[in-house]
Amino acid sequence: MAFNKNIACLITQTPKDGAIEMAEKLNFPLIITDNIELANAFALSHTVKKYSPDSTSIVTTGTNGKSTTSHLIYHILKTLGFHTFTNTDSESEFNTLIDPMVSKLIFDEVKDNGQPDYLVIEVSEVQGWLGNLMKNHAALMSEAVNPKVGVITNIAMDHIGLVNSIEEVFDEISAVPKAIGNGICVLNHDDDLVRKLDAENPFYTAMSKIEEENSVYYNGEAIIYNDN
Repeated sequence: MAFNKNIACLITQTPKDGAIEMAEKLNFPLIITDNIELANAFALSHTVKKYSPDSTSIVTTGTNGKSTTSHLIYHILKTLGFHTFTNTDSESEFNTLIDPMVSKLIFDEVKDNGQPDYLVIEVSEVQGWLGNLMKNHAALMSEAVNPKVGVITNIAMDHIGLVNSIEEVFDEISAVPKAIGNGICVLNHDDDLVRKLDAENPFYTAMSKIEEENSVYYNGEAIIYNDN
């Protein structure tokens, strides 16, 4: 099927009966891996480095609000006149990034419209494959795009079955600030668990007054930054 659809390569953990023999017969590239997320992270990293190296990458993750936040960032940047790409839209969401379609979408965007000024990438905080948790998925995919800014919305229980405790969710998301490195890590100060994250360069947001040095908050009437 992949050969007939003119697909360049097939990556899988579970080749169907006869798939290897058919690939050999057709001389079709078939990659079998124990960790499919590593292959897709490599594809994503390669695509960004080769076709969009000068783009500024922004990643968004967390249990809730990822899509809304990604869309807001995308529309703000687009309205300001920047050429911006995002991996989510109203019709389809490739936020898990285990789908190599994201790499293709970035390539197609560059080919059709030139290199974007910004890549706004939504990353699933927890991801599974064949019923098993993909360890460090969010960090792996975040690191692949070399983000200058990361946004973490909140940490809460979801995807029950893949994760069975809030501690597991925290462990998955806590690796993301490390992937962001010395980039700006925008953290939701209203979330108790998010405040516990260890970020090298944190910037806090809140819906009430906070005393953090690097922060912005809403006081009920206006958005306040640096007491202004």
